[in-house]
Amino acid sequence: MNRINRALAFYEKCVYWLLVFLFPTQFSYHFWPDFSFIFGIKVDYLSPTVYLTDLLVVLLVILSRSRFNLFIKDKFKKRNAKLLILSLLGVGTAIVVGNILEATTPLVAAIKWIKIIELLTLALYAYINKKSNKETLYALYFSIIFFSLIGILQFVLQKTIGGPLYLLGERQFSLITPGIALAKINGVDYLRAYSTFPHPNAFAGYLGVGVVLVALMNCTIRLFNKKQLWVFYLVSSIAFFLTFSSGALVAGSITAVYFLLNKKNKEIKTKIVQLLFLLFICLSLITPVFWKLYGDKISMPESVGLRLAQAEAAMNMFKNHALWGVGLNNFILSVRDNIVVGTSLFIQPAHNVYLLLLTEIGAVGFIFFVAVVFLALNKLDRKYIPIFIYILVTSFVDHYWLTLQQNLLLLFFVLGISLQKENR
Repeated sequence: MNRINRALAFYEKCVYWLLVFLFPTQFSYHFWPDFSFIFGIKVDYLSPTVYLTDLLVVLLVILSRSRFNLFIKDKFKKRNAKLLILSLLGVGTAIVVGNILEATTPLVAAIKWIKIIELLTLALYAYINKKSNKETLYALYFSIIFFSLIGILQFVLQKTIGGPLYLLGERQFSLITPGIALAKINGVDYLRAYSTFPHPNAFAGYLGVGVVLVALMNCTIRLFNKKQLWVFYLVSSIAFFLTFSSGALVAGSITAVYFLLNKKNKEIKTKIVQLLFLLFICLSLITPVFWKLYGDKISMPESVGLRLAQAEAAMNMFKNHALWGVGLNNFILSVRDNIVVGTSLFIQPAHNVYLLLLTEIGAVGFIFFVAVVFLALNKLDRKYIPIFIYILVTSFVDHYWLTLQQNLLLLFFVLGISLQKENR
């Protein structure tokens, strides 16, 4: 029996290391039912998809089921914890059922909720698996360097690398591919770094969180020396800047301001994340009103106008589906009349996680979401606060923390790790 247990533990470590290393990949199989087409165009956001990383999460749970069983038994011995867990599960289940039943396309909402359950399971694994933090750090360190080098080489070549990298999620495109993300420098267009992500902004968001996570974890575990860390910071920083993601740069700047303020006022870190969270919710609600009143009076880039138009469409949908929302992942299906903005076809979710969530899960779900976030923020290890500041800021200007596989995996994984102080 001991031999079998050792073998299972070894396989679990291998699967875990592989999963964390492959977080940035999008090797997958897509299904294309009728609801995944808009105007005859395939929409990835609506396609039911099975990723390699999904299979690895499932395998990891199977290999570690005894660990989950022990954790659950231990928590249910404590009356307060038992009542809290059962209350959250009960309210959460009611919200999920209501959201699915009231969704524009219930099957799309149900599939997305299954994804959320999978991600919560991953977060729980990260939370109870404190002994694997060394494996986590090794996997993240080498993964970020590897996928950063892919992005850097793409910028140098001004096209994707191709070959076996397609299996990791790199798609074939070049500087002249229509609709590709470009950066203009001195009047010249350059291909932005994608790596294996669907968009450079998502890549930048992943790097911002991943790099800070490695830095913070290494302060405790100290696996890498200064030279190794400098190599890591240099490679990842170059890749980060080659994404030319303005939202990520702003988020990084705000996070840096937090570090400066925190040196002078130690109390600021106990409240700043909650205040930022509320601030961005308020700003998100104000944005559509601003666009409606002043949108036609202000000159702005088309990409900004498209996003603001989607924000206004989100609020219009919320007014009509205020209680339960249009259904998780149903935004695009519910906004068909607003997909054509001017002369552009903009088949995208709202570029604001707060508005997107409010629209998709309604007032009932959003209030529950805010309450759970506040509960989690009160429990997290304070050293991880910079990561959540970065996530809150980027969530205000983009949607990838709610819609893309790679970013979702990292988000829930970080959530689990940041709550480990409660499990010591």
